[in-house]
Amino acid sequence: LNMETPLWYFSKALSHRQKVCRLYKAALRLCDSWFLPDVLECRYQKVMLRARFDFYKGEKDPVKKQQLLLDGLKELWTKRHPCPFTYTYDPYGCAYNREEPPPDSIVDVDWEHPERDQYPHYFAKREQPVNNHSLSNGGLFKPVEQVLCISKIDFVNHVLECFTEILVFPNAPKQRVICLNCSNQCKIKRIYFNKGSNAYFEHKNFIETMNRDFDEMPNETLIKGLSELAEKMDPDTGVAELKVRIPPEVWHKVDSMKSIRVHIDFIVEKPTYGVRFIHNVDKNKVWKNYSHVYSWKHSNYESRAWFPCFDSPSKLCLWRLSITCDLNLTAVCSGNLQDVSINDSLTQKTYLYLMNSPTPACNIGFAVGNLDLYVHPEMNELSCFCLKNYLPDLKCTMEHLNRVFEFYEELLSLRYPHSSFKMVFVHDLPLDSVSYSTLALVDASFLFNEKVIDQQAITREMIAVCVAQQFYGCFVVQGNWQERWFAEGLALYLSKMYVQRTFGQNEYMYQISKLLDEVIDYEKKHGGIVLLPRDESNEDRVSDSSSPFFNNPVHADILMKKAVLIFRLLEFKITKELFYQVLNKLLSVAMLASKEALKPSAWMNMCLTFDSFTRCVSNVCGMDLGTFFDQWVHQGGHAEFSVTYVFNRKRNVLELQINQNLNRPGLVKYLGPISVPFESKASSEAEDSNLDWR
Repeated sequence: LNMETPLWYFSKALSHRQKVCRLYKAALRLCDSWFLPDVLECRYQKVMLRARFDFYKGEKDPVKKQQLLLDGLKELWTKRHPCPFTYTYDPYGCAYNREEPPPDSIVDVDWEHPERDQYPHYFAKREQPVNNHSLSNGGLFKPVEQVLCISKIDFVNHVLECFTEILVFPNAPKQRVICLNCSNQCKIKRIYFNKGSNAYFEHKNFIETMNRDFDEMPNETLIKGLSELAEKMDPDTGVAELKVRIPPEVWHKVDSMKSIRVHIDFIVEKPTYGVRFIHNVDKNKVWKNYSHVYSWKHSNYESRAWFPCFDSPSKLCLWRLSITCDLNLTAVCSGNLQDVSINDSLTQKTYLYLMNSPTPACNIGFAVGNLDLYVHPEMNELSCFCLKNYLPDLKCTMEHLNRVFEFYEELLSLRYPHSSFKMVFVHDLPLDSVSYSTLALVDASFLFNEKVIDQQAITREMIAVCVAQQFYGCFVVQGNWQERWFAEGLALYLSKMYVQRTFGQNEYMYQISKLLDEVIDYEKKHGGIVLLPRDESNEDRVSDSSSPFFNNPVHADILMKKAVLIFRLLEFKITKELFYQVLNKLLSVAMLASKEALKPSAWMNMCLTFDSFTRCVSNVCGMDLGTFFDQWVHQGGHAEFSVTYVFNRKRNVLELQINQNLNRPGLVKYLGPISVPFESKASSEAEDSNLDWR
């Protein structure tokens, strides 16, 4: 069109009546622009405008209705006003987005029956229980920036001497305590505010206070106790492991809603989780070439294991990381390398990394050791590290790394959101791989040389998973712990797309079949898997996924595998093109939000929740998928059929008998169409017979 056509004109989610209504409202606003402050003339023009719309109100021809709508848009465009009239708080108004929205509690009054009868749907929706799985903006304080400094690394005694500084904004005045997540591995030495005197703090270990008689405890009692303990360790509820009392000299800043800085000195001694030291010494205590230390995370614990932070996926902030190590060591961290400085005695050097994109604490990691660097020749943004004597294997292993990035960028129609990516191969990693923002740690056993064939496919698939998690999981993060399967499931789904493109359709279908068998076997043993329960009756009794500490790792792995199958079903339902358009839109919104460094409120658009995903799907495809998500996300179980057949030679027909088995846990009854393929000896091709199961 030779005009600025509004976007809603092309939307399939709006009916023709809704589009005409929007055109009518825009025309009324145009009358205000041209004829006000002459109220009588403006009123007359609006009456004539309404008469024109009423004249074509009974039109039935869809082609003519569409042409009338298009003619109206053209007339609206040709008669546009140079200084259009806008209300103060409307878009393009002088006070747009300045007034804070009123709190929802303002309508919590005792409404009489006439109001309830007039708006029944509104009051029915308000009286429903609040969804606890929605994205949380709460908490007493919001982090904006955190500085983390590792000033000394002791490989012999397994000690890290660290310092952190957190810039926080209060969400409400008159707050006197800051609650942080910090495990008992961190020994707090000192806490102070804005270079003042030491502040009083209380460091608790809630896990030790729990009754350890797990074998004698009923399952329901155990789940209830874990839920209560998870709530105590959540900083959004006002209770956490580390409680810091704000000194009186800082109260005026909190009451005036200004930022404050919290300084914490701490050490990490002989960590058993979160940080791993790999070190060997001979009789003369000479360091070996493979001595190194790195951070790692699991589905049960995150960054709180080795430094104080707001360990919640919705607590995004900017990061500055600094690591001081010996001159022969190399430090690799999340973020972009800004500077490397050497001290005056030429014995130590300091690496400074800056994370410009907001990310939660769980996506911050590091690795320090005697590492060799390999910059990918095809993409200079890709840096790979390994221990000494492994560089030839590293070059062979990383040969196809650039093609993985090119595949995802082509698939999602977007560039990689960061300016660099680092992959480090370390020894004795508890997991096969760990992904952080701009950083991935992989176990060194996955390196291979040119003579090895079997290991190549396994390693390349693992690298594809690490790169996919940079898009979904590290850049677009989960909104809360209970929906962790969502972002990581999307990353695993994208890696399967890479497998399909690289290793062929047969390998892809074989892996999908393996995922399906694992999910079915788990549901037969433990019952149906509910990804996101809506009420207590559908909640899992196997695991408590509301907190990372009490989530069953096996159950979390099965959740991600089932998520891959559901995304595959959704792809078939709305077509592959529209599904990739949904993924592109989620990334585009997150990239725009990441550039708003001065607007922390916009960072919440980088958090992915199930509700935001369903809204995006509805906006893109214009379909109501409530029934689909109710069946596969809010409910668990699968259908199982037993099939027997007999060929009747007299009647020359195939008698087929299909029964459903409902006598085992995890099975649900299926009603709907099914497709039964069969193949005869006379024909080499299989034929499908469509049946309607009732």
